[in-house]
Amino acid sequence: MQGTEVRTNIKFAQTVNKVLKAFYWAGIAALLLVVLLGLFALFGPDRYFAAERYARYTFTFELNGIIRYHPDPEQVAGGSLRGLFRSIALGAAVYVLFFLYLLRRLRQVMDTVAAQKPFYRGNSKRIHEIGRAVLASAFLIPGANSFVAWKMIRTFNLSELSILYTPDLKLAFTGLLLLILAWVFDYGGYLQEEMDQTV
Repeated sequence: MQGTEVRTNIKFAQTVNKVLKAFYWAGIAALLLVVLLGLFALFGPDRYFAAERYARYTFTFELNGIIRYHPDPEQVAGGSLRGLFRSIALGAAVYVLFFLYLLRRLRQVMDTVAAQKPFYRGNSKRIHEIGRAVLASAFLIPGANSFVAWKMIRTFNLSELSILYTPDLKLAFTGLLLLILAWVFDYGGYLQEEMDQTV
């Protein structure tokens, strides 16, 4: 029975690893698109960022799924949306780089699980790095969101709105849990090494 469960877990780990690999390459493609958007926002012709070009489109602020606001493109300061596109590219880059970093570390952990070495000593370091990244993202991701929102407020001259930056407590708590898990894996790796040396 135990052998069957182990084989099932190994197959599951291999399947998850393949899914993570597919997401990783999708993330690479997304990063390339974000870089292209950033370059276009920096060096593209002015006519592509003129406010009147976007007069028929609806711009939307959505704050945590609670409030939705539709600014008027005719309110655009200076008549250009170039700065807004740059801020969106920068915010998207923060998300994609964080996503790719996590996927890379998770794939490395899943490789060892598929090889039946879940307590490989390197895994504690990888989980620790994931925990630190998630903890940092609790501050960086709200910062990226706030920057894009601030740029929209300035672009559309929305003087009645202001930004309230708040770290994501759920992400911070998740990061702390992962750091604790890393210490557990470190101890498990130590016990595994002791057992291997004894045998």
